[in-house]
Amino acid sequence: VKKAPPTLPMDFAGAVRSTLGNSPSSAFTTKNRVSLSFSPSPTLGEYTRVLVGLSKSKDPNAGEHTQEVLHRMLDQFHTGQSLVRHDAYCYNMVIVAYRDKPERAEQVLQLMWDDYMKDGNTLAEPNVRGYTAILNAWGHSTASYAAERCETMLQQMHDTHNAAHLRVCKPELYAYTAVFHSGGSSQRNDSGRRAQLL
Repeated sequence: VKKAPPTLPMDFAGAVRSTLGNSPSSAFTTKNRVSLSFSPSPTLGEYTRVLVGLSKSKDPNAGEHTQEVLHRMLDQFHTGQSLVRHDAYCYNMVIVAYRDKPERAEQVLQLMWDDYMKDGNTLAEPNVRGYTAILNAWGHSTASYAAERCETMLQQMHDTHNAAHLRVCKPELYAYTAVFHSGGSSQRNDSGRRAQLL
């Protein structure tokens, strides 16, 4: 009886593609986490390709999947298993993946701030892309308080941009568009007046 040839090691991106298969919603169960663990030390490029692919997925759990990959990066770096350190682009891909869950996207932004300010990871410096992705998520949210959250986030961008230590969060046109969209979609009687104040 001929034996099957041994399974060759796969790169991290290949392992994720194999694990996802035709059922993305079950991609990161405990069993699948184990199946990804045989890739010894993924490169930043491999991590990035996986995060980009998952963030573009139409899977309703895309946010959770990307955050799982991000947590793997954090764990491997902080335990000394990898020298690859997560950067702002990695965080932003998770935020983008939470396009339908703005509260979760804001939590990721807070993790990003903690990583940058408390852990000294200068690569994780928050920027306009992450904020704008959150504004876009709130702009398409049906939550009654979505317009208020958009205005709060926009003000935070202004405050951050004006701070001496960080000037990469200046709101761009798209950010204002997202806020206008949320205000126009809200049921507030003063939404028009508030839009004029922005």
